[in-house]
Amino acid sequence: MRKYSPQEWTAFAVRILIAVLFFLVSAVPFYGLSPRAYNYTGLLNERPAITVFCMGPLGLIYTRIFYREGCRLFGKKDWLPKTVLLFALAVLVMLLPYGEKEDFFSGLHVAFAYLTLIVYGWLMSLLLFQRKPLFTLFFMGMTLCFFLSLTALSVTGTAELVFSLMNALIFSFLLPLPEIKNSDI
Repeated sequence: MRKYSPQEWTAFAVRILIAVLFFLVSAVPFYGLSPRAYNYTGLLNERPAITVFCMGPLGLIYTRIFYREGCRLFGKKDWLPKTVLLFALAVLVMLLPYGEKEDFFSGLHVAFAYLTLIVYGWLMSLLLFQRKPLFTLFFMGMTLCFFLSLTALSVTGTAELVFSLMNALIFSFLLPLPEIKNSDI
């Protein structure tokens, strides 16, 4: 068994702390509300300011990490249009309201949400295919979210919190960290 250096343990601990921070920021809008009763769409209707304040910057950070890693693997010319498409779809989902009565815009919200999820799954599969542990985490997290939503017959906050935790872990391990030297420890 390989012996890990103190630098590797420190980098691992920093990544876990970053993942915890990312997850806590994404969970703040649920404070005081049941994740079984609300999802992020319900939170946008109930608490729009805090939801946008928490999820907006987190979405920009994730997009930046996603874009940097994709450009590193596939090149800027190939990855930029895909990142712009995913970001535009995510913004459309946030901007289209899902009202109390199911109208045309509610249907558009759901359609764009599923389209965003499909594009996100495709691009994350491309991005994580070479990294088997992260790909496995992604696959297992998406499967768990699917079954949580299937048993509730709707997308619940619990499934979205599992999705947020999965993303926090994946993006914290895609985040570049500065090198730690022996003299720094």
